[in-house]
Amino acid sequence: KVRTELNSALARVVPTIPVCRRVVNDICTILRGLNTSLLEYHGLRSLARKFVAQGGDVGPNMVYGLATVGMHVGVAFPAFYEILRFTFCANCPFLIPIAADGTQGQKANEDVNDWCTRVGHMTRQYAAFLQCSLRRDLIPEMCGKVADLPPNPLGLDKAWFWLASVLNMEPEVLKNRRDVWATVLAHLLTKVGYAMLQKYRGQFGKLVGAVEQQLMPLLRPTAKVQDAADETDNPSLRVGCEMLAELLGQCHQNSLGPPPGSILDETGEGQAGFSKGC
Repeated sequence: KVRTELNSALARVVPTIPVCRRVVNDICTILRGLNTSLLEYHGLRSLARKFVAQGGDVGPNMVYGLATVGMHVGVAFPAFYEILRFTFCANCPFLIPIAADGTQGQKANEDVNDWCTRVGHMTRQYAAFLQCSLRRDLIPEMCGKVADLPPNPLGLDKAWFWLASVLNMEPEVLKNRRDVWATVLAHLLTKVGYAMLQKYRGQFGKLVGAVEQQLMPLLRPTAKVQDAADETDNPSLRVGCEMLAELLGQCHQNSLGPPPGSILDETGEGQAGFSKGC
């Protein structure tokens, strides 16, 4: 019953502040009604799993509405943040990151391009959580007035650490499954790149330069890699590299801006036209 109620509440999310506020309070009411800490824990786990799974079921703009709801539910239930991060990393080990072999988290008999698509969906939803700022008008009613807004407990430092870790990986690790790594890198930077630029300024420019000089030569599809098949026919690799090239070009031109959908509608008037953005 609790899972059904939580799923129903999340299904109502659209990227507008009034709707997100209602959903945050509805979810907190459901969780507060659980009588024991064990039931509350299972409720939070169920909610986290839904966020991870639903990231692949919505348009790329919708991830910000979902992230906004999840981040503010965590104000009332702080354990949710670590449960959520663990759930993302358990389903997509590349977010830790570790020297994954490219199949960890992949379902049995799952096509590699379907796996890369799912990895991309999970990454962009996770990235939306990392760059989401808490708002006073979305703090759950059950928390009362909050004197000082806490920083995002996940935060952009996780994205910085991830990128630095990938840059320090052995080249062969990246080259062995360049399609998956290109997918994760492209979706992460596309969603958090602008927020990281605003926070880290020139240091982010240096990081992007390292991505361009060190990672792009390893990730770009090649006609032949030893005896492997023609990588130019790998759609996941091709799309990931195209996304990265576009973002790097925007950085060079100083034209990197907020990704579409990252600024939520304050009034709710954009709700009816939301499907066009998906």
